[in-house]
Amino acid sequence: MLLTVALNYLSAQEGAVSIALGVDGGAVAPVSLYRSMGFKPIRTIEIWELNAATPQP
Repeated sequence: MLLTVALNYLSAQEGAVSIALGVDGGAVAPVSLYRSMGFKPIRTIEIWELNAATPQP
């Protein structure tokens, strides 16, 4: 419901014609929610992490 209110506000009050969200693709619940509201992926980004405390070969 809150997402619907926010989307309506952005389009009606702010004149937004498109809305983009950033979400962690591994977060199943938010991705499912956004897809159920009609959002579709437009771009993906891979982020790599290295734990500096782990000894490297």
